[in-house]
Amino acid sequence: MNAPYYAPEQHPDLIGLVERAIDLGVSGFIVADVGLLLALQDHGMEATLHLSSVGSCLNGEALGFYRELGVQRVILPRSLSLKEIAGIAASRKSIGDVELEAFALNDGCAFEEGLCQTSHAHGGAFCQRDWKYRFFFSQDGTELPADAIGPLEEHRQDLREWIWYLGGCGPSLSPRGIPNGPCGLCAVPDLKGMGIDVLKIAGRQASPLRKLASLQLLRAIVELTLQGRGKREIRVAARRFRDTKELCQSGYMCYYLEQEGKPQIAPSS
Repeated sequence: MNAPYYAPEQHPDLIGLVERAIDLGVSGFIVADVGLLLALQDHGMEATLHLSSVGSCLNGEALGFYRELGVQRVILPRSLSLKEIAGIAASRKSIGDVELEAFALNDGCAFEEGLCQTSHAHGGAFCQRDWKYRFFFSQDGTELPADAIGPLEEHRQDLREWIWYLGGCGPSLSPRGIPNGPCGLCAVPDLKGMGIDVLKIAGRQASPLRKLASLQLLRAIVELTLQGRGKREIRVAARRFRDTKELCQSGYMCYYLEQEGKPQIAPSS
């Protein structure tokens, strides 16, 4: 139930759906809309509530706010840096018991998805369309000369390349059958050290084989982390398992770039 928002008129039907799901054995629900969280709380719903990444919990104050609404787990937005995630994790000392979940593999987003007002319908995500551009001076509306368009076109090509990585590199598979695309494997030791409880594999629309390969890859890195292996060793192992050296070296495929001393590529808000 993680649509960005629902109309109040929809709440009775949604609550009824939750009740039927609980009767069938469903133990938890992913919710993004504050209005629906309030409606479930007012109804006295006895179920585990997870805040969707679309809920945009971007700092400790937001974490406390959502905890007051009955949220037991917060799925952190994929746009956060490791430093920002560490700050949110540290804020739990004053907030109380709430689990944190962070992205580890697959789908990316060019924007902060909880603040995005565009649609993925009608031909795909707005930001991933290959738009044609013309450049004009804002003062008088005349078109830019060719020598001025060149650098802008280079920026556009860089943007297209970055979005290609965010979209799963095609989507495509490595020679080992591992899904290419956004990845946080090298940051697993950092996330564990912060106290992150759960790692998220995105891509519910993916095939069962793609999901299985993603799960096996993440599990291998988690096991190395639990064995106490060093960050450098885990980074080398992650790149070896992925077997796509050129994609990893680009930096575009990383959810969290700071673990290699690279600047975070921040999405627009």
